[in-house]
Amino acid sequence: MTKSEHELHVKVIPDLSEVDKIVQKPSIGRIVHYTLSEGDVALINERTPRAVDGKLMRNSVEAGEVYPAVIIRVWSADSGCANLRVLLDGHADYWATSRVWDDPDVERTPRYSPDPNHEGPGYAGGTWHWPARA
Repeated sequence: MTKSEHELHVKVIPDLSEVDKIVQKPSIGRIVHYTLSEGDVALINERTPRAVDGKLMRNSVEAGEVYPAVIIRVWSADSGCANLRVLLDGHADYWATSRVWDDPDVERTPRYSPDPNHEGPGYAGGTWHWPARA
C-alpha cells in the first residue's frame, strides 16, 4: 500500500475538548444541569414547603447549588432557551421557565463555583449547562 492509499483510509477524530459549546442542541427529554439563583430559591421556599404534616418533603436549597433537570420545551435551540423541570432532593421539583444555556463567554454574575475550593469558572445562577463527561 502506498502512502497516498493509506491516507485515504485515515479517519480524522476531532478533539472532543473543543466540542463543549452549544454544539449539542437542546431537545425535549434531555438531562442537563441547572444552577439555582437566589430568585429560584425564594420561589421554591415559597411554593414548596420542606415539610408537610411533620413529614420531610425536600431538603433545603441554596443559590449556586446544581441539580439535574429535564428539558420540557425548547424555545430556541440556537440560544439554548428552554423550560426545565428541575429535580430537587426529595419529593419536589421546580419548573424553571425560559432559562438559557450558560455560555462561558457571556459575562454573568454572580457565578457559583462547582468546586468546594472555589476553583474553576463556575456557573451563573438561573442557567443550565451540559453535564460534564464522565
